[in-house]
Amino acid sequence: MRSRKWLQEREEINDKYSRKKSILSVLHEEKLTALNISLGAKKDIVAVETAREWDEDVNWPDYNKTFSYETRLAEETKRFGKEESLSLFRKYELEEYLLDIIDSMKQSRHMGLEYLYFRDKGIAFIHFKHTNRLGISNGYHAVRMGGIRRHDPHTEEHAVMTDGLNLSRAMSYKNAAAQIPFGGSKFIVISDEISVDDKESLGFLAYCIDRSRSFTGPDMGFTPAHADAIRKEFTQNMTNGNDSNIGPTAVPTAEGTFSALQEAAKVKWGSENLENKTAAIQGLGAVGKCLAELLLDAGASLIVTEADSTVLEQFLEQNEGKPIQVESGDIRFVEADIFCPCAIGGIITAGIIPQLTFDIVMGAANNQLKAISAEQEIQLAEKLEKHGILFQVEWMHNTAGVIAGCEEGIHQGNASLDRVRRHSLQVCREGTKRNLYESRQRGITPTENAYVNAQHEIFWQRRLD
Repeated sequence: MRSRKWLQEREEINDKYSRKKSILSVLHEEKLTALNISLGAKKDIVAVETAREWDEDVNWPDYNKTFSYETRLAEETKRFGKEESLSLFRKYELEEYLLDIIDSMKQSRHMGLEYLYFRDKGIAFIHFKHTNRLGISNGYHAVRMGGIRRHDPHTEEHAVMTDGLNLSRAMSYKNAAAQIPFGGSKFIVISDEISVDDKESLGFLAYCIDRSRSFTGPDMGFTPAHADAIRKEFTQNMTNGNDSNIGPTAVPTAEGTFSALQEAAKVKWGSENLENKTAAIQGLGAVGKCLAELLLDAGASLIVTEADSTVLEQFLEQNEGKPIQVESGDIRFVEADIFCPCAIGGIITAGIIPQLTFDIVMGAANNQLKAISAEQEIQLAEKLEKHGILFQVEWMHNTAGVIAGCEEGIHQGNASLDRVRRHSLQVCREGTKRNLYESRQRGITPTENAYVNAQHEIFWQRRLD
């Protein structure tokens, strides 16, 4: 028999998801476990399938002990094809919502999406599959690489889906820029905070990761401690925990971004010397803090903002007496030479560009431009350039995390942080130097030049009409 605690938790989950307008709510109400969307080479080829692939009594803590991601987990499975699945979403007045997601996938040239739901725990696991060309013949289990991020259940699902599509698209380009043999993907988990001792939830996540055939590493809402717990108990396809040879990758990521910023300074001001320059830093998380300290060491003054007051206080205390100003308002509108976004994405929109005063925008945050496609990013980059701002799409220089993930995924216990730092600095500094030079020669923005160079590596072909 199920315990009273389990029944109470199930009632809370039912209450949380039964009224939501989302993919998750449809799977929850219909007692299904999966939605799969695959796009073909032609624009009109779209496969949609919903399914019930496992029974409720699967013992997820036993994953990779008594069963694997290829083991059949239900006596009888249910599968619904495209028309049946669309009809199912129509029943909940969500067909247009699903079609909008598919349209966004087409615009961003995704290959597919897999949405898995663990009903007992109320956990949704979404795998955003962009390209696989770089990884399809690499000889490893994984053909893609991208981080894993958690959103709270109250977050609007459409925002979660947009976030995942943007991040996975950027990962394809980032992996190409980082010169590693993997396509691009992103994992997003929708759930309450997960304990590192919750083997049921972690076993389920490990199953999802392994069946995706991707390496992954911790991102927002998913800590290095979670990575350690999953690696210890379930799968080696999770990288960059605290206990790994490499550990968290904030320092090499900040170093790579800083080296790219120096190359941008040469182009904008004729010298990489940042003395007497003012840099605005949005976010003092692990990477933002390291980048801020590198800028201080280089002689720059800082304007900083950070939502976590404890983190802000610690940073100010550790750098007491240094030229740091705290901005309590919108840091995008301060007067500074450099703007370094190091927090959430989508902060640069067409509407705010005329109000920006910076000479250079170059930070470590993902998806700094609010766009859902490469074409939209290129358009916004052109607006920045016309406004006198030097900008390079961030996946050219915030690559240390994926380089570290690749290093650990391939070399396991022999992974080397020194190799990661050398590779990252080479890619970020030399890649940025070459990109900035080529873009000036071609008369296009650095962002467009980066996309032109990378798209030939990551796509099998342009989608056919």
